[in-house]
Amino acid sequence: MDSSKDVGPFNRLALLDAARKYHQLGWSLLPIRRGTKKPAMRGWKSLQRQRMPLNQLLARLRQPDVSGVAVVLGKVSGQLMCRDFDRLDAYENWAQAHPELARVLPTAITGRGRHVYGRLACDGRGDSLSVKTLLDGELRIEGAYAILPPSEHVSGGVYTWRGAFAVPSPLELHEFGFDKAWSAQVSEPCTQDLDPSKQVCSPISRKFRHAGQTTQAADHNLAELGQFRAAHEDGGTQESARGLKEDRRTQEVGALLASLRNAPPVFLLAQLAADIVATLPTGTGQRHRCLFELARRLKRHFADPNIDPMRLEPYVRIWWRYAEPVVATKDFEVSQVDFADAWERVRHPWNGDVLERTFAEAKRAADDAVSKQFDNPTTRLLVRWCRILQQHQAEQPFILACRSAATFLDELPSESSRRLRTLERYRVLEVVKRGSRDGDANVFRYLGRSLRESLSFPNGVSS
Repeated sequence: MDSSKDVGPFNRLALLDAARKYHQLGWSLLPIRRGTKKPAMRGWKSLQRQRMPLNQLLARLRQPDVSGVAVVLGKVSGQLMCRDFDRLDAYENWAQAHPELARVLPTAITGRGRHVYGRLACDGRGDSLSVKTLLDGELRIEGAYAILPPSEHVSGGVYTWRGAFAVPSPLELHEFGFDKAWSAQVSEPCTQDLDPSKQVCSPISRKFRHAGQTTQAADHNLAELGQFRAAHEDGGTQESARGLKEDRRTQEVGALLASLRNAPPVFLLAQLAADIVATLPTGTGQRHRCLFELARRLKRHFADPNIDPMRLEPYVRIWWRYAEPVVATKDFEVSQVDFADAWERVRHPWNGDVLERTFAEAKRAADDAVSKQFDNPTTRLLVRWCRILQQHQAEQPFILACRSAATFLDELPSESSRRLRTLERYRVLEVVKRGSRDGDANVFRYLGRSLRESLSFPNGVSS
């Protein structure tokens, strides 16, 4: 079987050329942000119905913060689907069982497995086919996307095609053999639990089972996690919906959490997994800040805020599993103690779910006299958002960190900081408490004043 590895370096001209060819095939494409597997745009789901114009796509792919292109799967791309094999042995087992398909279907080499693409023959089910989570990967059909070669991988290499690329012919779903797990290790019992005194067992494909749990029971639990994810895509938090749908790592973490001896309830798995993944460092010098964010996010899930943070070691060990390769400090106990210290410093647990709901409301709201005094539409949106945040808090001030604002406004934290400072100078906002370098966010009160109201001059003259 093929044993090729990622090759590099990333070539932007090759990416642009490939994007043109994919677009000619009638595929709906979207740009991918550098260093992530996430879209470099908001509202990408509109591309499930209508393709982005080629000139607009190419212009975005030329930006330095973009290093990948993905195809939106399903009807909009000619019923294209993708079988994501997380494990190479699973792909090899499938290929041995389907040698002709393995020879002709487009197959991309990923960081550790394979993406195999096929076209689904129309069978009347249409939109009911979406994403199926399996113990060795995922089957993506409608409502999902897959990153294409020669995009840059988060590991630093690039996605490549295995062999010559050819557009697949449509087949019925059962003919592909995509809708079952192929890893030989999915039926092995997991003999360890994640415990404060034990390491995480491996491989990932067995993480969702408790000791002695059957494969069928594991499939049932994993299905519950998938159902929870789907529910949150319709009306849940931004972190949970995006993470579980678009980030394979989040699904792995969810499986790890479910394998704990004292596993959290199913309805919390998605949020906890998304919180852990969202706080992972991407390089050295970020460990302290990421541990503080981890503590801030986890603290919202526990009824007793004074719980001994050392009891949360199993959660920190899952975080450490992914953080350890990129941080300079390699001693887990140091990070566990740093997490405990951060837990005690947290004054305001993370409130991203509130921010998500109020931001969505602000986008729908109309400008009032206060927001209309500003020319910049993003600043106007920020004013409306702060007004709604204040309404949500009633008489109490509200918390808004520059980084959180930047995430929603799709800009740099420094830009959001300047906008908030502008609103402070215009007396739209009052700073109740200035954030600290330790990670405390700013605390504001919305005043709703306008310095551009009529001014009084001597002799009763007004402007």
